Amino acid sequence: MNDTLLYPDEPPRDLPPDLQQAVRKALAATHCLNPPPRYDTHYWREEREAIANCAVWQAAQAYRADTGISREALALLCALRAIYTEWRRLRKLDEPLVPMPVDAETGDEVEFEDAEALEAIEGHLLCVQVREALGRLSAEERQLVAWYFGEGLSERAIAAQLGCSHMTVHRRLRVAWAHLCRELGVECEFAGQEGKKSPKRGKNWDENG
Repeated sequence: MNDTLLYPDEPPRDLPPDLQQAVRKALAATHCLNPPPRYDTHYWREEREAIANCAVWQAAQAYRADTGISREALALLCALRAIYTEWRRLRKLDEPLVPMPVDAETGDEVEFEDAEALEAIEGHLLCVQVREALGRLSAEERQLVAWYFGEGLSERAIAAQLGCSHMTVHRRLRVAWAHLCRELGVECEFAGQEGKKSPKRGKNWDENG
């Protein structure tokens, strides 16, 4: 019996090729994030990979053909969001501790549900958020995202399909990426394949990355 049948909510040892590709792209896009406090570079890389593996598997379970983009594209977006969210959470652990929330009526500390159950719920909600964010893009933006992130087409290949210049495609992709990141609460500037530049970091990214 394989891993998927034994543990349907956990990623198998060998992900399908499209999900493996989504993991690789997510790791490449987030390599510039400085390791959180008390994490060395190697461990942080392993942690990002584990997060990405779980995120792409959850995305695959939630994927629907009417999403408007490929399964790989959805998986990539979920992995990016999951890594970025965990990075911010880990950095906040070093901030001054705040009191646990207290029930207004009883005065007792609020008890949280099982951590694994919460993680599964959050994974499902993340996929829903990505689908909703994609739904708020224009049809043209969704197609660009699908070609670039889902099918792996270069900007020049997309330009050839659309009959426009490479720079026009680059600008349109930047706009689509900015809209999507804004909807998801992620700050990551689109650099493009041809530029091979690291994502430019905003105020929530480390300046030394």
